[in-house]
Amino acid sequence: MKRSMIVIGVLVVACSMLLQAQAPIPNMSPIIGTWKVNFEKSTYFPGPRPAPAGNAQTRRHVDRGNGVIGEVRINANPAGAVALNNVWSGKFDGSDAPVFNQNDLLAFLETGAKPKTARSYKVAADPYTIESTNKTDDKVNATVTVVVSKDGKTITETVRLLSHHPAPATSTSNQALHLSSEAGT
Repeated sequence: MKRSMIVIGVLVVACSMLLQAQAPIPNMSPIIGTWKVNFEKSTYFPGPRPAPAGNAQTRRHVDRGNGVIGEVRINANPAGAVALNNVWSGKFDGSDAPVFNQNDLLAFLETGAKPKTARSYKVAADPYTIESTNKTDDKVNATVTVVVSKDGKTITETVRLLSHHPAPATSTSNQALHLSSEAGT
């Protein structure tokens, strides 16, 4: 009888720990995780896809605590060579934070020079919709709407590229990127 009570007690504790481990973390953005761009499901206007089949881009969004989110974008070619696309870290509050590509990161490490590119994110109508603004030399060059599916398995990212050159009038092109959550995240 004593042994069965101990076993039942251990099972109750183990089950409660398991349920707590699977409970969602409060206030965590649904964008947190690892995402892979699906070029085949993405659309680009005007023009063809920018990368031939076999190229890949993986994005990782990490909750750094205190409202700070880290984003890393990695590119891979068909031969398997991997390169850093860019790194960003900031809050989803609409304030600009620097975006570092490989050259910017090396220059920052060597000289402390900040990059000319910046990105801001802010949560839009609901936690599944995030708006981003990309800037170079304090001029907006793209606006992005990121929508995470309610099941958390896909992201649709609509990019509006703005061109300020050579005419003063702004021209636009659009991209709709389809990203899928990688297994295990």
